[in-house]
Amino acid sequence: HLAVYVEPLAEPDIEAVAAATVPLAAVFLPEVFLQWPGLLSFDICQERYAAGESGTPPPPETVLNVTREVALGIDWDTVTLAELLARLSPDFTLYASTEVQQSTTWSTATGT
Repeated sequence: HLAVYVEPLAEPDIEAVAAATVPLAAVFLPEVFLQWPGLLSFDICQERYAAGESGTPPPPETVLNVTREVALGIDWDTVTLAELLARLSPDFTLYASTEVQQSTTWSTATGT
């Protein structure tokens, strides 16, 4: 398993966080599985802005967790957030904080 954590350098707009979910994943997928044939799963976490705080990391804004098999079946150059949300399964999960879920970007993707 490979885990990647990204943290903003400044307080981001929650719409920007929601909108970055797919493009951020596409930076790494499916390439990580092509680069490392033995890699079975991957996750990428968008952390909250910590403002220089040390100690316990803040809870994440989003966490995308995917297996090799699922990731290789997705066209990461064209997939949308709505399409990813429709594919969720035990082998492909996508957590979003309450704030991200309440964003216009996320609401549009979920149809709520």
